[in-house]
Amino acid sequence: MRIRSFILPILLIILGTVLLLLGIIMKQGAWVALGASLTMITGVIAIFLKLGVIQRKVGFTIGIACTAVAILLAFRNYHEVSTVRGDTNERSTGPQAGADNTH
Repeated sequence: MRIRSFILPILLIILGTVLLLLGIIMKQGAWVALGASLTMITGVIAIFLKLGVIQRKVGFTIGIACTAVAILLAFRNYHEVSTVRGDTNERSTGPQAGADNTH
């Protein structure tokens, strides 16, 4: 086994850990923690697959479950952002500040 094959899984674990810590420090919600945890889990699964600790079918099943949760998170985040942006756009489409509406 070459060490280069472990670089991506290790980077995923580090990225997930950093995101989790930043989420805790910045008092983000459970959804951010779940996303960061998925990143870490992906790295751990990749390492276990490389080492032969788990079989490909088990890794594939866990990967499918993580992908499904990640897609649900993506839709939830998109909906949340679009709702916030929609509220902001409604406020900004009102009468322009400084416009002369006395005609």
